[in-house]
Amino acid sequence: MELRQSDGYFGPEVRILIDGHDLFNVGDQAGHDPAQPLDTGALRPVEPPRRIALYMCNCGCAGCGDIAPIIRQIGDRIEWVQLRLYTGAFDWVFPDEDFGPEDDDGKALELPDLSFDVDRHFAEVWRAKHDRAWESPARRLARAAADAFRNRSGDLAPRGYSPRAISTTTDAHAFHVDLRSKHGQRVVLVRTTGDPRQKGDGILETIVDRDEESWIIAFANYGPLAAGPGRRS
Repeated sequence: MELRQSDGYFGPEVRILIDGHDLFNVGDQAGHDPAQPLDTGALRPVEPPRRIALYMCNCGCAGCGDIAPIIRQIGDRIEWVQLRLYTGAFDWVFPDEDFGPEDDDGKALELPDLSFDVDRHFAEVWRAKHDRAWESPARRLARAAADAFRNRSGDLAPRGYSPRAISTTTDAHAFHVDLRSKHGQRVVLVRTTGDPRQKGDGILETIVDRDEESWIIAFANYGPLAAGPGRRS
């Protein structure tokens, strides 16, 4: 297995090569942004085992056309088994909390089960995760801000939110902050100025320390907050 980072239509993506072949590209699928499979721990087996979306539809829409195996560890082997094609069952690489995949849903793919030596599997994931050649200065800032958010996630919990991700936009001074609650998703547009540290502090201040009525809502996928007090971008 080799995790290769390349430039796709939507930006950098992770391609998974098995013995040098892009085995999972069965319908011109797109790989995920490197931060999704590599920075989230998605490729690390857990108990009970879970399905992880390795590739998605080339439309770029998360949750559409996902190729997802069950990733599990058995002894000194890590296995990717029962590869199926799903739509509407994943939130980027992870199963959707409300509409996650059932093993008999989706479409079975004519792809073999795979087995890797556990040490070589983890070594390749570590190598790919720490190869940040694809990461622009703005992306590094977004990652640092996301790490800071995790340290302050308790400040958002009383308001019913948990931070999911921070992403860049076409504006070097603007970022999207993806927040989740039991009601769904809310994406806040944050504009910042200054040096990288000031920008990072500005993202935290906007989300954690300011009232929701001041937020600029770039996207909301559920009723109460979509029609709520936040301003639209």
